[in-house]
Amino acid sequence: MRKITILFILINSLSWSQSKSFKAFSKTFIPEENSYLKTYNWESFFESGIAQEALDLENVDQELLSATVFFTFNKIRAKKRRAPLAFNQKLYKSVYTYGNYYRLGSFKRRDGNIRKARKCVKYVATQEQYHGAFQKVFIQQSQAINKKKRASYHYDRKAEEGTGYYYGDKPKVKDSVKELKPIEPYTYEEFANEVVKMWFRGSNAKFSKGKAYTEGACYVFIHHKNVRKRYIPYARVLLVIGGRRMLLIPDT
Repeated sequence: MRKITILFILINSLSWSQSKSFKAFSKTFIPEENSYLKTYNWESFFESGIAQEALDLENVDQELLSATVFFTFNKIRAKKRRAPLAFNQKLYKSVYTYGNYYRLGSFKRRDGNIRKARKCVKYVATQEQYHGAFQKVFIQQSQAINKKKRASYHYDRKAEEGTGYYYGDKPKVKDSVKELKPIEPYTYEEFANEVVKMWFRGSNAKFSKGKAYTEGACYVFIHHKNVRKRYIPYARVLLVIGGRRMLLIPDT
């Protein structure tokens, strides 16, 4: 019983320390407005063809990546006969801060991670005087290349083109003439479709299609340390959607 009590105290102390650190960190971040979200709505964005560019892991346009996921979310909402979400800069700061503070492991869809993300996002949004009555947070780790699930693969660090990842086991010297099948990169739009479709399934669907949610923000980040390594690179994805109770509270 004593051991359990001590462990509980240690966990709470660590959580408190981490919470204080995050709060201090959040005060140092002032993200710039996303130029794509300022310039386009979801329809004009996809008509422009920008999202058809290949997602080059060595030169990722992080702004474009975030905008594509946000606009894809609105595109699917439109198909469900729901109004598109308005982009909110205060909510954007909340997801931007969380995305830069926490590492990739904090984006696995686990109950503890979801609670932590919701708590952190709500804290920053409150500090920014966001007056939304309720918020829903989606977090996700997403493959940054178009690899089939459960397929074996290997990485060739000497590859000069493509992602550097290939299907199958690494060839031995005697198999050097064997033709390798490369794992192709996503386009920005393909990546966004893979991410967003998960949010319109199962228990998440009632929130994604909810009429009460009127605004939101998205932050997607592929860290350079996760690129050109032996393991498949993953992106950190965080979306928050907010609403105003009876739409009576102004957000100045």
